[in-house]
Amino acid sequence: MQKFSDNQVALISGGTSGIGFATAELLLKQGWCVVINGRNEWDGQEAVVKLRRISSKSTICTRRCE
Repeated sequence: MQKFSDNQVALISGGTSGIGFATAELLLKQGWCVVINGRNEWDGQEAVVKLRRISSKSTICTRRCE
């Protein structure tokens, strides 16, 4: 995989599960800052906890959005 610069930011709609979560995981491993959103705030927080275990050095946050 190509290594991107440290200032890349990705906004992933539906990033709390499935393909969106897998995409967030991949980008975090590459050093991206990731913002995930979803309709359920609890699912978002749970996803952030899981993703922080994968990459504690990268920035990850969640926002609720419908």
